[in-house]
Amino acid sequence: MNGKKEVLKTKEIFAYACTTAVTMGTILIASFVSGYWTDVVGISMGAVGVILLVTNIFDGLSDLVMGVIVDKTHTRHGKAKPWLFIGSIGVIITSTLIFITPDIPMTGKIIYASVMYFLAGAVFATMTNVATPTLVNLMTTDTDERFKLGSWLFSMMFFVYMVLGFGLNVIMALGGGQKGYFKFALLCNIVAAILMIFCWFNIKERHGQEVTEKSEKVDIKEFFATIFSNKYFFLVMGMYFLTNIANGASGGAQYYYVMYVLKNPTAFGILSITSYGACIIGTLIAPAIGKKVGVTKLVIISNFVTALTYILAFFRPTDLVYVVVLGTIGSFANGPACAVLSPYNAMAADYGEYKSGVARPAIYSAGTSVGTKLGMGFGGMLFSFILTATGYDGFANVQNSATLTSISVVYFLVFAVIMLLNNLMTAPFLKLEKEYGDITAELKSRHAESEPLR
Repeated sequence: MNGKKEVLKTKEIFAYACTTAVTMGTILIASFVSGYWTDVVGISMGAVGVILLVTNIFDGLSDLVMGVIVDKTHTRHGKAKPWLFIGSIGVIITSTLIFITPDIPMTGKIIYASVMYFLAGAVFATMTNVATPTLVNLMTTDTDERFKLGSWLFSMMFFVYMVLGFGLNVIMALGGGQKGYFKFALLCNIVAAILMIFCWFNIKERHGQEVTEKSEKVDIKEFFATIFSNKYFFLVMGMYFLTNIANGASGGAQYYYVMYVLKNPTAFGILSITSYGACIIGTLIAPAIGKKVGVTKLVIISNFVTALTYILAFFRPTDLVYVVVLGTIGSFANGPACAVLSPYNAMAADYGEYKSGVARPAIYSAGTSVGTKLGMGFGGMLFSFILTATGYDGFANVQNSATLTSISVVYFLVFAVIMLLNNLMTAPFLKLEKEYGDITAELKSRHAESEPLR
């Protein structure tokens, strides 16, 4: 390996970013399935909370297994790319079927919902959630290019969220009820299938086959010993966990916030533009700013500003203009914190290999997926249990004051508190960022001396 800077083509970076759109079924489920289950199917909010929590606990465990599988995969197409493809097909199918609930007794409906949610998340999304961040390690070893991949990925994710924010409008236009939800899911997943083909032909793995002999022969028990001695692994997993508690709780609350606090279903799309439009810009410019002020310093400032805007918005939750203005500021500020998650995971994996000589990037990606799944499950469960405790009724047009207050608390304050807690996970990366240049130089030297696997 020479010292020439590794630069990815724009088309390939865009293809990597599109992996989020390929698995938009997971975003469909996160955004709409709770409201669909309670207000269309009639499943109680308490049962929804249990489904989310139990499934995501098993989901998190399956991620670690998938990480081992990906790391031991060697095909002519690479290690992670085949699993991205298989998982994407599964997500496309299950995230469509989840919105076709059979006309059977309520117990059967709950079982069907649980099975579909389990397959979509614990099986197929596990494959994509482990494969996608692993590709950052396998496509390039250059720090700037990795940050760029993370930036584009999250920008595309926010774009998809923003577009799907108008989903309620489309669902109503398609007839509403189960029919409307199903048609909308089918339409989205047809687009996802087309993008999946584009991603397959434009993403290329360049690294990861040059694993050292020690890494290939390492005992699984020995490997987990090395992983659990890597503090950066736990810090990144903690970031994903906290971030997705915020996303799971606040994202789940958005449907109820626009329906019962604002009493304006069209506000769902407006808030989606607010939440994700400015964040796309913040995410895309984050790498350039990070070069000047330092990535970790930028993220710490980002979290503080985002938290402040959400706290201020809480005090006037029914003023849509006020919420939109503060939300736009907070969304823009949140961009760098989102863009850095994938690069931080790659840095933690490189640090682990540097210290132990064991290269298993997919296991580190599995750790982030564990954090994501458990965070989303806990966040969704938290919101569901709070609404249940305050007397939410899915078939009532008006909710009581305690329920309305709890919706605003979850939508604004829970998100703000978690942004502040995230800085506790972020601060230690100030040290790793300073050492990272020497770490990558050493790893490149080791890889240059390794023979590629046959």
